[in-house]
Amino acid sequence: MKTITQLTDYLELNDYDVILTLQYGVQCAEVESWTSGGVDMIIWLNPYTLDEFASYVNDFSVDEQIDMHRQADDYKKHLQYPKASKTLTNITEN
Repeated sequence: MKTITQLTDYLELNDYDVILTLQYGVQCAEVESWTSGGVDMIIWLNPYTLDEFASYVNDFSVDEQIDMHRQADDYKKHLQYPKASKTLTNITEN
C-alpha cells in the first residue's frame, strides 16, 4: 500500500493541490484540481488513503456531480441575468 507521502507526491505531480489535516486524530486531506472546462473539483478524503481515493474515483458519477451543483445557490446566482429579470418584471407589470 502507498504511504501518504507517496500518494501526495503522485497527486501533486499530476496537478492536484493537497492540503493535509488531522480530524479527531485521523489523517484527512482536501484534494483540489481544475477540470479542462474550468470546474474547480474539491475532494474531501477521510481518511486520506489510497483506498479512499480509489473508492472516490471508482464511484464518481458525472451526472450526480452536475445535479448536485445545479441545485447549489451559488450556481443559480451565477446564472442569473439581472437586466433581463428587471426587463421581464417591467413588461409583466405594464
